[in-house]
Amino acid sequence: MPGQSHFVTHVLDLLEGLGTASARAMFGAHGIYVDGLIVGLVEDDTLFLKVDDQNRQRFEEAGGAPFTYHDKAGQPRTMAYWTVPEHVLDDASAMVEWARTSLEAAMRSKSPAKKAPGSTAKRTSAAPAAKTAGGKNGAAKAKAKPPAKATAPRARTARPATAAARATKPRKS
Repeated sequence: MPGQSHFVTHVLDLLEGLGTASARAMFGAHGIYVDGLIVGLVEDDTLFLKVDDQNRQRFEEAGGAPFTYHDKAGQPRTMAYWTVPEHVLDDASAMVEWARTSLEAAMRSKSPAKKAPGSTAKRTSAAPAAKTAGGKNGAAKAKAKPPAKATAPRARTARPATAAARATKPRKS
């Protein structure tokens, strides 16, 4: 990927044992994905893995720190991503172990209302599925079109279609 640092490539190599790992540039950093779910962020060659209530304590006890940024108003904001211990960056099996808890956190945080691409989950609503622009049923809410206004057709005047026809038409004086 253009602009991908050697560090991001190294992290992706370490994650090979967990699943299909990929990175995507976002907001001056990189999102780290495993099997299509975001499990981490890399900013300034620092890896942050996803945490939730079930794995946060492990990251805290290991001396991790949360990913923080400043919003437009200058207020610090903390996200649910924490740094990993240094030794994890040198050991693929340790990385897979730590990242597995982040992958599990990512799976827990997925909204049950959202349907994953390619999912075969059945709709529970009796209403018919709305087709979206992508052609998939139920993937997103379809925008309702406003009802067409009932208007009378406009009267059209006959106009010659070609320049030759216009030239032969008599002019009014």
